[in-house]
Amino acid sequence: MKKHARALAIICVTLLDDIVLIVIALFILRRVGIDLPSGAFIGLVVILGAGSFGLYKLIVPVLNKKQVVGPEALIGAPGKVITPLNPKGYIKVDGELWEALSTDSTPSPGEQVVVVKREGLTLVVRDRNSWGGRIA
Repeated sequence: MKKHARALAIICVTLLDDIVLIVIALFILRRVGIDLPSGAFIGLVVILGAGSFGLYKLIVPVLNKKQVVGPEALIGAPGKVITPLNPKGYIKVDGELWEALSTDSTPSPGEQVVVVKREGLTLVVRDRNSWGGRIA
């Protein structure tokens, strides 16, 4: 229910600027002696409403996306082995070099691993094929 109320609020706010523009346009047009036919007015409202709905469809997925930052963002992230993990070595995750500890195998350089947790500045990793969680 709370999610629907938020979506309705987003739609109303998105449409609010369109309504203000329509009112201002009608006021200015009437002030200069131009009377807008009903069909044109309805068409303008439909076009602006469709544009707002399109914006809503683009914005809502971004608003509903869970934001993960900091150490939690690394959990489930894929990495590429740079030096052999016997059991420690180095991997690259998102272009950054990290010290890593392998818990289940000895991956060679070039193999893919997945981060399962972080201990200080060392990432604990598993072989990508044995990981059952999400992969970022």
